[in-house]
Amino acid sequence: MSVIDERCQRVILERHGVDEIWSQIQREYIKEKPHRARQLGMLALREVSGWTIDMVADAFGQNRGHVARTLTKLRRELQETFDAPEGYWGNEV
Repeated sequence: MSVIDERCQRVILERHGVDEIWSQIQREYIKEKPHRARQLGMLALREVSGWTIDMVADAFGQNRGHVARTLTKLRRELQETFDAPEGYWGNEV
């Protein structure tokens, strides 16, 4: 998988597993906008841990609609930012 950095240069991600991918996301995606870490936490709980939207909303003190919209927007941003194939960041809410 590859990502496009802020200088519009392609950066190739090596396939070392999930930890390397999340490290790259942290370096390239979160660094200037810390609120994205919270959004990625929502996505991880939903996709990796299998939490329901209601469970994620309760954990973050948000309403269900806000979480659903956040996850939809985040998936779109991640797909565009990291040039990932459709559905790579999980299923729509």
